[in-house]
Amino acid sequence: MQPEVLAAYIGGGGALIGVILGIAGTLGAARIQARGATDQANAARDAATTQAAAVLRQQARDARRPVYARALAAGRAYKARAELFADGSAVPEGLDDVAAELEAAVALVELEGPHVLETAAAHLLAQTTTLGRFVIDNRALLRAVHQISSANQIPDELTPEQVQAANRLEMALGALRLSTSRIDPRWRRFLFSRRGTEGPELRRALREWAAARPGTPPEPSDDDVSAYHADLDHAQTALADALSTGLLTSDQASELLHYCSREGGSADVRPTHLDAAVNALEQALTAFRSQAQAVLHEGEDVSGVHPAG
Repeated sequence: MQPEVLAAYIGGGGALIGVILGIAGTLGAARIQARGATDQANAARDAATTQAAAVLRQQARDARRPVYARALAAGRAYKARAELFADGSAVPEGLDDVAAELEAAVALVELEGPHVLETAAAHLLAQTTTLGRFVIDNRALLRAVHQISSANQIPDELTPEQVQAANRLEMALGALRLSTSRIDPRWRRFLFSRRGTEGPELRRALREWAAARPGTPPEPSDDDVSAYHADLDHAQTALADALSTGLLTSDQASELLHYCSREGGSADVRPTHLDAAVNALEQALTAFRSQAQAVLHEGEDVSGVHPAG
């Protein structure tokens, strides 16, 4: 091959390679540019998603905050009203209205969620129901306790005879509660029904009662039974005095005797179940408030919430 021809081939090949390299460069630049545009689009989409989620969380908080606040306020109002009646200083009226408000507020919490708040609200409603039922079912007992406490707290409301009767009654009932606490709960009802029965006759009745009921705990000792019946007699005498002065009604006296002879405890005649119910409601309120604060501040649950528009 002539040198001129070879040189022409070489020159043409170089030009072709140059063209190919130019095309490849152009395509590479276009690909890089397209990748950059895609990254920008993805970043814009992520930013929009993040912003939309923030809007949803804010809307969830805005929708839920008044609902949670209403339930919390209703629970506190119920507790305050129930405690007023539990003090025995007022008749339990209007409690149903407060309960209805709380039920409506809890229903809204069920609609707004999330589930953890639904559970807390249901527990709050259950505790208010327990306290309300106790106050209503024991209104005669609570009123009687209030009358006795008035002798030391607000004696001007009572006559001198009533103050003396209240003091004697408080001591007698306190002693009865202490002696009752030494008797197994399963024996108390039986011993109360056998007051006035003593000696061998009582011991025989105890054995017969236990024999008819397998699993009954051991019989109480003679000393414990004697102390219980003696304190029961003293309490009945003190209650009769309280009735004669007008300090208590017959219903109130009956409730006091029934309670103190069946429920052991400290010398304080205030019902221990009442304090337990009040404390349980306070704990339910605290738990609901804590859960509500966690949801509102963290805003993690936005299911079912859509942007307004």
